[in-house]
Amino acid sequence: MPRNRKFIKRNKYRKLQKRKVNDNTVINLSDTILTETQKFILSKGLSFSPTIKNQTDLQLLRDTLLFNRRIRLKHHFGPTTLTNQEPRPFKTTNGWNPPPGKNRELDNFLSLTTEEITTGTTTNKFRNVDKTDLKAIQELKNNPNLIIKPADKGGAIVILNKKDYLQEAERQLSDKKFYKPIPKDINPKIVKEIKEFIKL
Repeated sequence: MPRNRKFIKRNKYRKLQKRKVNDNTVINLSDTILTETQKFILSKGLSFSPTIKNQTDLQLLRDTLLFNRRIRLKHHFGPTTLTNQEPRPFKTTNGWNPPPGKNRELDNFLSLTTEEITTGTTTNKFRNVDKTDLKAIQELKNNPNLIIKPADKGGAIVILNKKDYLQEAERQLSDKKFYKPIPKDINPKIVKEIKEFIKL
């Protein structure tokens, strides 16, 4: 009597082999049980960027120009002094964009990055994630109880409970052997000293 055998296609088998995750790559110290897909995505590293299939050249150009505008606005107005005020929820933008010419280095940087981004794109992109991968990314992103950090050594990814991470941060900051509270924010003074030093 012949046996019924289920064969896996070679390309599907290779895909399954590639999705195997090294247990040393992702270290889960949280109470959350990660799915295999979530582990696979995390094993790609925190610098992994999924390609967007429906991203058009026009959308990419728009995002690039918006980024350029934010950089120019921050350079034009400098650091905000309204950090202690409540943000305005219904604030509208007038679309004003600081003109170039104020800083040659900034102009060159934005010009080169814009050219590299817009000329290096192709309309038919290979998608490096599937629907299950995108779902796993969203699940990790929307989980408020997790903190995902790179390990201090070895290049692994560590997943922690957010409450444990904050408690450890508080414990270290409370150690007066290494930290002490300061009466006021000294960042403006430091920024001023750095700017004066650069002018020398």
